[in-house]
Amino acid sequence: MRRIVDDLSNYYLLGYYSTADADGKFHKITVRVKRPGIQVRARAGYLAAKPGEAVKPVTSVAPPDTSDAKMMMTQALSSLASFSRELPLRVLASAAWTRERAAVVRAVAELSRSTANGDDWGKGGQLEATLMNSAGKPVAKGSATLAPGTYAAQIAIAPASPLEPDDYKVIIRAKGVAALGSTESATFTLNADPLGTGALFFRRVGPRDMPTADLRFRRTERLVVETPVSLGTDVAARLLGRTGNSLNVPLTATIREDADGTRWRRAEITLAPLAVGDYVVEITAGGEKTLAGFRVVP
Repeated sequence: MRRIVDDLSNYYLLGYYSTADADGKFHKITVRVKRPGIQVRARAGYLAAKPGEAVKPVTSVAPPDTSDAKMMMTQALSSLASFSRELPLRVLASAAWTRERAAVVRAVAELSRSTANGDDWGKGGQLEATLMNSAGKPVAKGSATLAPGTYAAQIAIAPASPLEPDDYKVIIRAKGVAALGSTESATFTLNADPLGTGALFFRRVGPRDMPTADLRFRRTERLVVETPVSLGTDVAARLLGRTGNSLNVPLTATIREDADGTRWRRAEITLAPLAVGDYVVEITAGGEKTLAGFRVVP
């Protein structure tokens, strides 16, 4: 089973356009690599179109879909690219404005459950977060304890002085009781007050929300997505497929306010009706819209 998983997870997919004539014949393909010890699997060839079936040059091309909805879908799905492989540490970050118009940054760090490299994060550790502005200057810090038996924690980063709208990076350094340590970062753009940014994910376990930076979920789980909200009091959410089509899967959408004055759009989904694949949660409130992608795995 491990070999099957590795085979499906670790590969490169290459394609090309043939310059051969449309002669209706079978054209053999041979793929070689220079690196020794590498096994290549490729199609033996392809059947070319017949001369009368050849595709003619397009004389009129419709302009590409550059709508905001299309761009948001692409961005939401592109965030899932890194989940085709395992990483020792994953980080997500989001920023919201409080009632006093101060920006609060929240980061979620999740360590690998694998002990193949000798690290065992299940025995607990410490997480240190540093917030850097676009000039590379540290502007705030935060920390959290990774309790034994857990692999993820949320870190609140409250700057001593007000943050300005800018591009920021959250750097997380993890030190474990039985692990050498790991460092990872996440970037985000802080919009002008009152617009927040980013999305945080949780696994609903009984009455508790467990933070996670691993956007791979099983059908037996319940998923919670939270995004900052600044305008209005109404909230709606729907589930979208890869192509942006709305799926008939019920979501529970509410607005939650924290003690620090930040407000969050919250969507909860039961994943049992979904097939394996990539999905996007669309959450709207007061004219604001956020799209967050996640993956359902076997």
